[in-house]
Amino acid sequence: MSVYIAKKTKLPALGLALIGGYLIIVVYLRNWLGLPDGFMNLPIFSSNILAAHNLLHSLADLILFTCFDVWIILYVFYFIKFEKKGDSNSSITNWLSPFIYFAIIVFAIFFFHSDRIYSLIIDSRISFDTSNFSQISLYSFIGLFCLSLIAVNHIILLNFLSKFSLLVYNNKVFKYILFFLFS
Repeated sequence: MSVYIAKKTKLPALGLALIGGYLIIVVYLRNWLGLPDGFMNLPIFSSNILAAHNLLHSLADLILFTCFDVWIILYVFYFIKFEKKGDSNSSITNWLSPFIYFAIIVFAIFFFHSDRIYSLIIDSRISFDTSNFSQISLYSFIGLFCLSLIAVNHIILLNFLSKFSLLVYNNKVFKYILFFLFS
């Protein structure tokens, strides 16, 4: 729906605001009102599996925020234009807005994604030991699903960094160095 509204109004920021508003409503309903009411007794909503965190209170919260990450990153990636606006290679308009996106992406990689991986691997009671099949549970598969969503986020962000480096520097060696550093 947010993509449809952004295309109709030609305002991608409006669609992003709708996604952010939806996220705020869901977080408010989940954390302060305790919704979904009938599901609170399920283990996926308790802090027994995943240790309580300042924003991630359960494994369900981790799944929710990881899915929102994929949604927002795909949305932003869909609406970003990777084209030079002028003839000059050193023009500030050619690299300023992609550089702002680049800074946000680096922040997202190093803080949000690493924090979620840390909370999933270190702070959880989910067994990721695949050598012992008796310890693998449904929550192991859910945890692996969250890790795969985080990996998809990284792949999309690395694709963005690759396009950004070609836009600004147009040097393939720099592109490969940047890709190697962030992967």
